Amino acid sequence: MYLLVERGANVHSQDSSGQNFLLALCSSYRGDSFAELLLLLVEQRVNFQVTDDKGRGALICLTANSHLTSEKFVEIAGMLIKLGVSVNAVDEDCSNLLHYLCKSHTRENLIRCVRYLITETDMDLEAKDKWGLRPVDYLRKTSSHLIQQYRLDKIIDLLAPLID
Repeated sequence: MYLLVERGANVHSQDSSGQNFLLALCSSYRGDSFAELLLLLVEQRVNFQVTDDKGRGALICLTANSHLTSEKFVEIAGMLIKLGVSVNAVDEDCSNLLHYLCKSHTRENLIRCVRYLITETDMDLEAKDKWGLRPVDYLRKTSSHLIQQYRLDKIIDLLAPLID
């Protein structure tokens, strides 16, 4: 990806699903040079507010990247937020970043990601999607086996006092 940008690839163009270079980077990049690529995109004046045809922006696309550890996710999310990506941006279903994280609760280190969003950002914890569900509601709907396995009860404990 770095070579593509260096050699003049159009980082502003979007494919048929609305993905541009930034969204593709967030959803699937595996390398160690994520920060360098973001800086290169800053130099190219990439629109960090871009969304795909489902309304998903860079942070929401980042939740789809199964190659990231929680530490790397928090690092990259922090960089994107500093670059102006809204932590409260929503997709076409009114789901925000926290909804996505709570829906994909099998992420191994979900607690660290959620703790970061709660303590370090102005994340709207009461945001409801188009079905009227808050992120914590998705966690509460999970089976007790998953809650125990992934320690989701700790996340519910983190979220619940803030929004109930």
